[in-house]
Amino acid sequence: HKIHSGKELRFAGCISNVAFKKSRSGNDFAVVTIEDYLGSCEISIFGNRYRELKNFREPNLLVYLKGTIQKGWKDDNSYRFEISSIELLDEILNKKVQRITVGIDLESITSEFTGKLEKILKKCKGKVPVTVIVTDHKQDISLTMHSRNHSVNPQKFVDTIREVPELSILKLV
Repeated sequence: HKIHSGKELRFAGCISNVAFKKSRSGNDFAVVTIEDYLGSCEISIFGNRYRELKNFREPNLLVYLKGTIQKGWKDDNSYRFEISSIELLDEILNKKVQRITVGIDLESITSEFTGKLEKILKKCKGKVPVTVIVTDHKQDISLTMHSRNHSVNPQKFVDTIREVPELSILKLV
């Protein structure tokens, strides 16, 4: 992938680790590890941004980040992510999400699971449509299904399916 300096990025993830450090000049900064289903990245937070983001520097917070890709400080071949805003995912789900995509492995689909999913969809009734992607890893194929009969409250749905190991959130759009 070609990296474009100045390009805005938005993504959600879980803060999995925070390391508090001091720079050579004695200033406080933090290195925050953010994870999602695709991987993890470390973001260093310095200066005024460090003070502004003090409430977002604890592990296990689900956050939504917006920022830009910038050239590295020391090397033109390196890049850094400059955070412009960070919000708790819980606070923005119901405001910004317009579709939720979840994934499930074909082998996990049983009549018991289907009943469980039906109950979850009814319990979390709302206005945001749900897409389900069923993947057969043995055949390396997937099927995308858009629900016509069920829409959900994003916050309730995300909170509820955290306890369903067969389902994973693939995308919140």
